[in-house]
Amino acid sequence: MDKISLTGIKINCIIGVNADEKTVKQELLLDVDLFLSVQKAAQSDNLNDTINYAEVLSLLRKTIESKQFNLIETIAQQSAELLLKNYPVLNKVTAAVCKKPKNLLEQLDAVSAQVTR
Repeated sequence: MDKISLTGIKINCIIGVNADEKTVKQELLLDVDLFLSVQKAAQSDNLNDTINYAEVLSLLRKTIESKQFNLIETIAQQSAELLLKNYPVLNKVTAAVCKKPKNLLEQLDAVSAQVTR
């Protein structure tokens, strides 16, 4: 199985369980690994034979940035499910979300959650 990775996707949304996190959008970083066969595309050199990652990026941003979340785990899960639903060519998706939590910045650089579906 082949893989296309989109790394460091910048997403801005309301995320967090604390009251101060629910008023201002925060930047998250989203990485997705898209598992599919790229054999046909590699041979034809034609975008129509693979997944258009510009479309994937647009769909993820539009969907996530229009909602509010408590947990990064929810964003990871919904991202993977969204891509599998919209792109039947995908066999598997791994989505990882990274956040710099305001209330823990002195104790750690970031927290992340990853799911594979």
